[in-house]
Amino acid sequence: AETDDQATASERPPVRRLLPSAPETAPDTGGTTTAPSRPAIGTPAASLTDRNPGNSARLPSIGGGADTAIAEESALNVNVSGLPPLQRFAAPVDSDPDLPKMSIVMIDDGTGPLGPDTLEGFPFPVTFAIDPAIPGAAARMASYRASGYEVAALVNLPVAAQPTDVEQILGGAVAAVPEAVALIEAPGGGLQAERSVTEQASRFAADSGHGLVFLPNGLNTAQAIAQREAVPAISILRDFDGDGQDARTKRRFLDGGAFRARQDGAVVMLGRLTPDTLSALVLWSLQDRASSVAMVPISTLLLDTSN
Repeated sequence: AETDDQATASERPPVRRLLPSAPETAPDTGGTTTAPSRPAIGTPAASLTDRNPGNSARLPSIGGGADTAIAEESALNVNVSGLPPLQRFAAPVDSDPDLPKMSIVMIDDGTGPLGPDTLEGFPFPVTFAIDPAIPGAAARMASYRASGYEVAALVNLPVAAQPTDVEQILGGAVAAVPEAVALIEAPGGGLQAERSVTEQASRFAADSGHGLVFLPNGLNTAQAIAQREAVPAISILRDFDGDGQDARTKRRFLDGGAFRARQDGAVVMLGRLTPDTLSALVLWSLQDRASSVAMVPISTLLLDTSN
């Protein structure tokens, strides 16, 4: 028989106990665990730069490409700036190596109506000798250089100049025409007035890295002096328009220069930037004699003398 206590307990309503359940145990995967698909609290998020590169989530650095380009350009400029002016500012030329070479130097003294803006489409390369004493010499130099021509500084020493004066005068010429490839003796310029003057000019060019171009003078002793100082130097064959020659005479002198180039391998002709001379050069370039030589800037001939 049931006791009173047992009967009372069976009549009581059941009470459900609410207890926290034990955490679920992850199935054993043989030692390999899989990272949760979402970040858990307390776990630091990954950096944007540490994401999978295949997702293209890596952000490009601003200015990174520009910095690289600037660094490469700076290295190139350093290399170029280490060259002497004769190489650094030489105009590029594409000529037939089998042909004799001929170079035309044209004096620009700033007095004529022509200038850098009037030479578009000129048929062959020309070197312009700028008088450093004219106003705006550097601006004219920049205009020629922008048009693809090379320039030289015209040198005019005063009468009875002493060797001590030469360095100062040549230094001023280079400062006025800073992208000159060479120092060219002006008609009556006095670079060959005395041996001591020529020697001082040669030493200056050896230090500055410029070439020297002399007027024709007998056995061209000045050229030999400069070359002994390891200075690229050459002498002009003829001033073809200095005495008011007409157009036919100018073309005849140019023909003579081409003939001499075939004998000697290279010549330099000197003229002036005037409408008549420019017209004579253009007409001469259309003749058969002009096609027998390679027209090159003066730097090409000077560099050939140093090789």
